[in-house]
Amino acid sequence: MTRYAWVLRIVVLTLLLVFGLVLQTSVFSEIAFLGVRPHVILVIVVSIGFLRGPTHGFGAGFLGGLLADVFTGHLIGLGAGALALTGGLVGYAGQRLVRDRLLPVVLLTAGATLLHEMAYAGGAWLFGIHFPFVEGFVRIIAPLLLYNAIFSLLLHNRLASLNGWIERTALVPHRSIPID
Repeated sequence: MTRYAWVLRIVVLTLLLVFGLVLQTSVFSEIAFLGVRPHVILVIVVSIGFLRGPTHGFGAGFLGGLLADVFTGHLIGLGAGALALTGGLVGYAGQRLVRDRLLPVVLLTAGATLLHEMAYAGGAWLFGIHFPFVEGFVRIIAPLLLYNAIFSLLLHNRLASLNGWIERTALVPHRSIPID
């Protein structure tokens, strides 16, 4: 991979995650379904991990989680760790699944939502913050699984197209423009 391709990926990923965070905290903070809001950053990380593999999934998860942690100010680093773990595992699983179907993405998004929420709750428990597991699962995690899975149907194809654009753009040799 050329330096140009690497920089292009980092810039696009960062802009995408910042845009996702803005959507998550502004537009989607007002749209509740069964009392929960979609985790836009998680859905983006799942798609990136599925499309690009575990390294990109881990990196996107860490960056997206850290951005969200810093923005919200709650348990800074815990969301980054939980999303990095989730993105890496989704990337690993995504390498073994058919990539041209939406069903694996939807199922991975549901599983990733469960994994992320369990990792976050486990980390919070280590900090002395306890959640009622059964009630939390019924009232928060189960509806969030459904919401994120539906949201992934809308978002994944667009992210796959963006990934294809990056692939095509990164393969085009770029000439440096002489400066007089």
